[in-house]
This record gives sequence, structure tokens and C-alpha cells, in this order.
Amino acid sequence: MTTIHHDHTRSHPRDRRLYDLLAYCCGFWGISAVLGGIALIAGMLPIPDSLLDGSPFPTYTIPGLALVLVGAGSLLCGVALPQRKRWTVLAAGALGVAQTIFLGVELVVIGFSWLLAIYSIVTLMTIALAARLIVHAAQPDAGHPAGMAQTHDAAPVAKRDA
Repeated sequence: MTTIHHDHTRSHPRDRRLYDLLAYCCGFWGISAVLGGIALIAGMLPIPDSLLDGSPFPTYTIPGLALVLVGAGSLLCGVALPQRKRWTVLAAGALGVAQTIFLGVELVVIGFSWLLAIYSIVTLMTIALAARLIVHAAQPDAGHPAGMAQTHDAAPVAKRDA
């Protein structure tokens, strides 16, 4: 007996590109946050402690630890996103929000810098990409081009049952 199975596991090429771009954003943020956090904790960056005057942080240790934690999570997402699991997109979006909070605190405590602006753009891209993939996955015809809903007549894959 022959049974017709539809391949619903393949995603649209546009979605694959969005997953890849989200993975790159997570990888970029993750690598730079882990390295930057370690450098802050170790005192390797020429940033004066006076910038922390009036902040809740007496040293850069707590901000450095926060960077390492958020960066490690972002690296994990960057590595796992190519598997295209829903949790990776949700985690990337949540980490994007955490990054936004971190950058907001940095802006208030230390002030504006061009590096902060670059990271803010990457962070906003991370949130936007994650939101787009989450919304698209919730649509009934996720993974198929708009207006091209997969029906029982569309490209069946035949498999023989033993």
C-alpha cells in the first residue's frame, strides 16, 4: 500500500535566510559580549571607574558578569538556530530584550558611544528577526510563500509502507 506524505518540515528559503541572519546577530553579540565581559571583569579595558560614579555598580564586575551570561546565551542560540527549533527563536528574542535592557542601562550610566549605537542596531535586528520568525511560524501556512498554501494536490512525496 502506498501512503502520501507531505513534507511540512522544510521551510521557505526566505525563512532559512532569516534564521541564518538571526544566528549571525546572536553570534556577533555573543562573541563580543563574552570577550568584553571577561575584559571588564579582568580590568583589561582602559575604562575609568569614575564613569560608574552615581551608578549602582562600584566596579565593572557585575556588568561584566551580566555581559558574559547574556553573551553565552547568545552564542548558544547562534549555534542552535541552524537547527530551526522554535525554542531557539524564542530564546534569541528574549536575549535581544535582555541586551536592550543592558544597553539602556549602559546608556544611562556611561552615556552614548558609537559602539553602543552599533550594538543597539544589532540588538534591534535580533528582536525584529525573532519576532518575524515567531509570527510567521504561528501562521497556518508557515514555511510556504504567501498565497501558496500547501494543499493535498501540492508536491506529494510518496513513501511505501512495508
